[in-house]
Amino acid sequence: MNALNEQLMDELVKAIDEIGRDDEVKVVILTGSGRAFCAGGDVFDLPLFYMSEPGKIREFLQTANKIPLSLRNLRKPVIAGVNGAAVGAGFSLAMACDIIIASFGFGQNGCERAKETGIETVLSSV
Repeated sequence: MNALNEQLMDELVKAIDEIGRDDEVKVVILTGSGRAFCAGGDVFDLPLFYMSEPGKIREFLQTANKIPLSLRNLRKPVIAGVNGAAVGAGFSLAMACDIIIASFGFGQNGCERAKETGIETVLSSV
């Protein structure tokens, strides 16, 4: 379901940074594999935060906020190919793109869970 865990978020941040510096890349297409675009934060990773140091939660949310903001700040068009569910942080990722091409059902139940991932900042700049 392409849920965002720590590893995937770090890889996305790194990829967006590399794309921003690569003049050969003219357009970005962001999509998910399988039947969902992104199911939001990985609920199987969340218990790890309660058992670790308190700063870990803040670090996770800062990284989650950085991804949609980095997409918005790219100086290249970003297209979201939303092939199913886009919930919470996944909805934020899609909304941060310049163009959304979506299958049926995009946006249902996504907006309410997206607040913790900086979507208000993204939408206020649109």
